[in-house]
Amino acid sequence: MLDILCKRYLFCAIFCSAIIVPGVFCSQQEQKRDRCDSMSNFTVSRNAELSKMFHEVCRLPTVLHSIVFDFIGEIEFNPKKTVKKAHDGSVDSLALLDDKRFASLSGNTIKIWNINPLKCIKASTRKKGLGNVLTALSPHRLLIHSYGSTGALIFHDVRKKYNIFKNSFTKILPRLHVKRLVTLSHDRIALCEDHPESARRCIKIFKIAQRGSWPSSRPYAEQVERLSAGAWAGRPYSLAVLPNDFLASGSCDGKVRIWDPIHDKCLTTLNGHTRHIIELVLLPQGELAVCGFDGSINIVCISDGACLRTIPSVGKPDACYVQELQLIGDQYLVALYNEQVKIWNSKTGECVQSFNVDWRTNSGYAGARNRFIVGPDNQLIMGTDSGDLSFYSAS
Repeated sequence: MLDILCKRYLFCAIFCSAIIVPGVFCSQQEQKRDRCDSMSNFTVSRNAELSKMFHEVCRLPTVLHSIVFDFIGEIEFNPKKTVKKAHDGSVDSLALLDDKRFASLSGNTIKIWNINPLKCIKASTRKKGLGNVLTALSPHRLLIHSYGSTGALIFHDVRKKYNIFKNSFTKILPRLHVKRLVTLSHDRIALCEDHPESARRCIKIFKIAQRGSWPSSRPYAEQVERLSAGAWAGRPYSLAVLPNDFLASGSCDGKVRIWDPIHDKCLTTLNGHTRHIIELVLLPQGELAVCGFDGSINIVCISDGACLRTIPSVGKPDACYVQELQLIGDQYLVALYNEQVKIWNSKTGECVQSFNVDWRTNSGYAGARNRFIVGPDNQLIMGTDSGDLSFYSAS
């Protein structure tokens, strides 16, 4: 008798769970879908709902940085090793492929390096010019473009062997004047195109796809979105990727615009800087580091546009601007100036370290060219004008 009752209770429990659990799951899915739909309908720049959305959207970097980097107290970089003459010419750009490999670009040559142990495992050369900026689309795919001049966007597959290198470089977009290029999810890229024709001063989003199967596949780029502020002063000069593939663009009028690329909407406009903006870096807690052409860096709250603190410029304005700005951990900004690197605490605005590097501005352009990357084990990997690769370890 007891066994029969136990079986009946067990059957009732299974039957109830089969009905209730899917219902709860469906209700959660509907709530999630409704929440996503509501996020796309914001038209007012500053209101309570927009503030709440950006606080939720920008909460993700805090978790990610706490997983990847765990810095306690002040950070300090110490020289670890130097690879002399890694390239015959100046190291133009670097790109981190994964936690074990990175790529370096010099002239028409790309080299793939194993980080530990440090070793060059592959080199490829293109007869025609490549460009001077390297961007990793995935652990085995690279994009190369020219910064500060008109050139093509070139796709490179690092998996292809030496005897078919001539097919590993593919021109997927011709004649672009790219100011900034960032990668999005699902093999998409967003780029700021600056051209004398006003119609081309905009943000374009492309989908990178391939025809055929690897290794005989051929990549191509298809434009899927176009974002424009309309006015000449609002032309985008810098880009930063927010969680959920929202975009932040910095313009020549000192404004920061937050975009929803999926619905082609500018959600809000912030007063980011008094000068035109050359760098944007996403910080935890819904903040942006906005770097102006005079070298000063404003820490701006995304939800209301308030300037929380300012990191002052070093040297004379317009003479010592920031060439590149990256975030390490959850509060440290590494700024590359002309022949100098400074590490700033974004929460206090204080400079915690400064050291010189063998790197000079040859073209006179400001903005990111990926001259240094943050590798595994808190390493700072930097290319130099003399063709060396310098490694700095964080302590």
